[in-house]
Amino acid sequence: MRKKLHPDISDYDVSKFSALSDDGFVSMLCGESARVNTLKEVASKRFEKYQGKINHLSLALAQAKKAKGNLARELVDSIALGKELRDSHNRRSLHDLNFLSLRRQNLLEMHSS
Repeated sequence: MRKKLHPDISDYDVSKFSALSDDGFVSMLCGESARVNTLKEVASKRFEKYQGKINHLSLALAQAKKAKGNLARELVDSIALGKELRDSHNRRSLHDLNFLSLRRQNLLEMHSS
């Protein structure tokens, strides 16, 4: 009877166990144990590799969120500055219009008298 293990581990034949002597069985178990330990090491290295990538991506995400917040603040400040400039321009234009209107009125009064 063949037993399927993890895809990274080759198949093994369970019937071999009964045919093995005690020493052979122990030797076979030691071999399987060594293979399991190797797989654990590989899995551990892969985990460390991916954990490093996850940490890097987490840091990048935090930096992106911070930059997004900074951009949002800059945008709000820019909008406020734009409104301030617009209001200042409107006040100046209104002042200029009032001045011109008074000047025109004065000129009209001077010519009419």
